[in-house]
Amino acid sequence: MNRALPLILLAALAAGGLGFFALSQGQSPPGHTPSEPARPARDRSVSTRPATSVSEAAPDLAKPVRTVRKPRPRTNGAAKWLEIVPMNEKGQQVAEASVVAEKDGERLEGTGRIRWEGLDAGEWTITVSATGLPTWERKLVLGNAERRREAARLSERLRIEGQIIDVYGEPLAKQQIYLLPRGKSHPTREEIETRRNELNQPETGPTNGAIAATTLANGRFRATLPSAGEWRVSVGLPGDAHWTQRKTVELTVGGPDRLVAVVPAKARLIFKSDPELAAELRPGQVSAYAFDAQLAARLSQQRAEHERVKRAMVDMKNERRRLGQMAKDELRASGGKLSQGALLDKSSDGRAVRSQKELNQIAYEKGMASLEAEANGLAPSGTGRAPLFGEGWRPVGSSRFSPEGEAAMRNLPTGAEIQFLFTRGRERITTSVGARLKAATRSIATFELPRDVSDDQKIRMRRGEARVTVGADEVADAARLETGVTWSVDG
Repeated sequence: MNRALPLILLAALAAGGLGFFALSQGQSPPGHTPSEPARPARDRSVSTRPATSVSEAAPDLAKPVRTVRKPRPRTNGAAKWLEIVPMNEKGQQVAEASVVAEKDGERLEGTGRIRWEGLDAGEWTITVSATGLPTWERKLVLGNAERRREAARLSERLRIEGQIIDVYGEPLAKQQIYLLPRGKSHPTREEIETRRNELNQPETGPTNGAIAATTLANGRFRATLPSAGEWRVSVGLPGDAHWTQRKTVELTVGGPDRLVAVVPAKARLIFKSDPELAAELRPGQVSAYAFDAQLAARLSQQRAEHERVKRAMVDMKNERRRLGQMAKDELRASGGKLSQGALLDKSSDGRAVRSQKELNQIAYEKGMASLEAEANGLAPSGTGRAPLFGEGWRPVGSSRFSPEGEAAMRNLPTGAEIQFLFTRGRERITTSVGARLKAATRSIATFELPRDVSDDQKIRMRRGEARVTVGADEVADAARLETGVTWSVDG
């Protein structure tokens, strides 16, 4: 019995050791998962990294190598991409052109047409150069997530795009524009001539070095300058500059190449009908007539010439009549017949036949009367229309009323007296007191017409029965812009 107890204890100890060994080999200790086996302590004096062959360490050459720039904090984000396309004057790509982009000490280089992706947002300086061509340089401001393609034209000529608006923000259509080089002024009428262009087509333009252009309906225009340098903008017809930029702007290859010019507005008058006025009492059209002192003086001279020619014609007729009577007396005295030569100068009844010179004088006389009628806004004589206003008044504008009862007239002369003619059915109603408009202003005109409507089928002239009151457009004046030119780069 005493010997059996030690043997039992020995067997229990042996069984416990075997169980502990099996547990340490087949199970994870508490706090560990089966996928994270316990690692034995590593002897740091001996390297345990497995040897790697050269073939295993080499990259896969079948995949493209992507260059990753060193990341750094971005405050404004990054653009999607920027593409630069070098082009010559004819629009052909220049493959050998050098392209450099710089920003905050970072420099990127390329050749020909190139696209960079992931550039930091902000201002970049782009320089494009090629042998034998001018260097193109421009500062571009890239926005966050922006996609941008920029054409770099390596040409001595500069392409300019712009828009002309007035101080009220309205585009000026069909407006003559001149780009003036340094030292040149708005061209005069004498400096405009017609010559052949590169395509052997007739082209009218200034001879003082200015570049001419005409705005479209939206006030936009395009022009090509022969070279870089200092330029400025002038607006107006030859010899009549409406507005000219005071200081020149330095233009280089690469920009600026876009402008917006704000020029003084010409007088604009808006007629507004009384909304409570019946439809049959509203006018359909209004016309404006301005007094022109030069036209009045010219018409006065023409009238004096007309009277002189008329007196000369009467004297000529009287002289021919006298000669014809003398021929008749000679015929009765001789009892013979008129000679063939006499028939060339006198008709069968003894009246003088009008010569070609006489007929020319008569045509001139009729032309004078027609010119005078046209200058006064009238039809030629014989139509039964009476003169609207006195001598020297010429038509300067006309507008139809909208269904809402409004009519607008632009580009009216300023500083001159203006009279108005209202058309209402068969009635022609004129004002007796004129109005004067100020430059660069919008005005509102209210009017009063006779309340009785004529049913006569003939045209009825009602002189001096219209009343017009002109006032300032305060709403438009509050939003006026400052005159000047803003230059920028395209895009």
